[in-house]
Amino acid sequence: MARFVFDFYCPEKRIAIELDGETHYNDDQFKRDIEKKAFATAFGIKVLRFTNEDVHTNLEGVLESISQALSPPLSPLLQEEGKLDQKTKS
Repeated sequence: MARFVFDFYCPEKRIAIELDGETHYNDDQFKRDIEKKAFATAFGIKVLRFTNEDVHTNLEGVLESISQALSPPLSPLLQEEGKLDQKTKS
């Protein structure tokens, strides 16, 4: 059985966050990261991955990405209404 540890995990939201440093830039670790994501996805866990550089230079963007991932998706009806609003403003 594969066992994985995530940098951050919220069971309530079923989301894992991975922060990758230089050790993730080799083929072996890259393959392991793919296996880890597939394992999580099989259990309905969404994995967000950021580089350490992202966190240091674009923390606001990282936090925005996390916030968007935590937000519930719009229903198809609301998505269609949004498209109509955009068309009428054009």
